[in-house]
Amino acid sequence: MDRMELSTLLTSLTSSMLAVLSWVFGYQALAPIFSALTGVFLAFYFNSVMQKRSWQREVAVKMVAELYGPLYVDVGKALKELSSSSATGYYRSDQWSKVVENYHYRVIKVDMRGRLDAFYMLLDKVTSQLSELNRIADSSILKSVREEFGSDIERADWSIYGFREAVSQGNLNITILHVGLEGVDLTAYLKRLYPFMDSYRVTISLQRRGSNQMSPQDVELESAQRIMAKATTEISEHPKVEAQKKAVQELAGLGKDLRERLGKIVEAPWKI
Repeated sequence: MDRMELSTLLTSLTSSMLAVLSWVFGYQALAPIFSALTGVFLAFYFNSVMQKRSWQREVAVKMVAELYGPLYVDVGKALKELSSSSATGYYRSDQWSKVVENYHYRVIKVDMRGRLDAFYMLLDKVTSQLSELNRIADSSILKSVREEFGSDIERADWSIYGFREAVSQGNLNITILHVGLEGVDLTAYLKRLYPFMDSYRVTISLQRRGSNQMSPQDVELESAQRIMAKATTEISEHPKVEAQKKAVQELAGLGKDLRERLGKIVEAPWKI
């Protein structure tokens, strides 16, 4: 109850008491005046309360439109991107940084603010680690390629083509680093993404030490699978890759809880 409401209530009570006292002690002529004043002040009091509630509802709806609604959508997008991967999920957003920079940050309750801080800090950490993870995967895959084609290999670029009814469907744009980081079987990975293909061809373009030329080498899928299997085992056992997978799992848990809480606010903003 604010000062205006308290003052109005006290005035109304005082008027009522005076009206009663005037009646008891014989000041009947004053009773109607005090009664009228009491009615006026009570009407003013209840009107102020209703206006305040209406204003609070308008502010709550505005906060959902400008703050909680966009955060609800943003957390959902992050979860969707990360759910498809245990180590390579990528989602970068400036939604929370914009909130932190303006007055909206102070409007959010402390508990919710802490949850949002924790989620977005971990999201930034997971995203910033991807370049390092790619370096680890690239090193392990190159090592495996060298064991197959020679220790003088400086660079290896992978291209995987799909065929349907003996007709090439073109490069399938498989990111080989992601295959290694996810620790999946290359053949199963291809069949899951492109189940309508009859067969596949793998080309590894190799650059040898002292040469500026990339020499393509056609490789049977079984051979490519063997090369990747060696690399995948090494990648999956790397401490930073294991840490990333745990961080993604933690982030998913935080995000689901946060989205549920934000969803309740969006559905009933007047309960904020």
